[in-house]
Amino acid sequence: MNDNYLPITLPSRCIPYEGIDPDSVKIRSYTGADEVFLSEINILNQTSKFLFILERVMQGIDPKILTSGDKLYIMLWEYINSYSETVFEKDICSGCMQEVSFTVDLRKMDVVKLPKDLVLPVEVTMEDADPVFLKLLTIDDELHVQDYAATHPDSHLYKLARLMVDPKLDLLERKAWLASCPAKVLAQIRGKFGELYHGPSFSANVTCPGCGREDVIEVPFRFEFLFPTGETLADTFGKGI
Repeated sequence: MNDNYLPITLPSRCIPYEGIDPDSVKIRSYTGADEVFLSEINILNQTSKFLFILERVMQGIDPKILTSGDKLYIMLWEYINSYSETVFEKDICSGCMQEVSFTVDLRKMDVVKLPKDLVLPVEVTMEDADPVFLKLLTIDDELHVQDYAATHPDSHLYKLARLMVDPKLDLLERKAWLASCPAKVLAQIRGKFGELYHGPSFSANVTCPGCGREDVIEVPFRFEFLFPTGETLADTFGKGI
């Protein structure tokens, strides 16, 4: 078993985690035993399966309270430290206009961090309604939204209701309030939540292997960052594995 736990600096700076010492949060790279569970991840179970894996590889924090941004960063950290520091991304070079395979060094990908002076919950000033206060989405929230969506058509409102902090209204009352609001109010809430993004930028500086032009390309998240398979596996570790 790999017991070499290392400190990890999360994009949230641990601001959302009351009572958690950032220096106490540690993580280890994957082992073959972890791959048993990684290999079972799919689009339907990825949140619950990855939570189980986080419980195996992290110390100093309950993974359920991790924000979605920190979760994405941890996925990237694990890929770098467990598998490879690079991935290969196909895109069109803006210089020679050819489709090429760029080598992306994941260690150099920018990471968006929460502001050091951020105070939670965050106030959203409304033009046509009272202010709304928001928290950050957590893995626990993602699990509840996923379960709710399985049997309800209004999971979009349910997710926004979970983001809202209002001691006067319970979860269902918050959802009902959102349903009665003009769409513009919901857009303001979604816009403020988007401003709170933290985690990997998923863009990278690359050099065209053909013409040598430096460029910036998007590196969209994909499940191969959890468990390398298919083309990602072949490109990185050699065909035939």
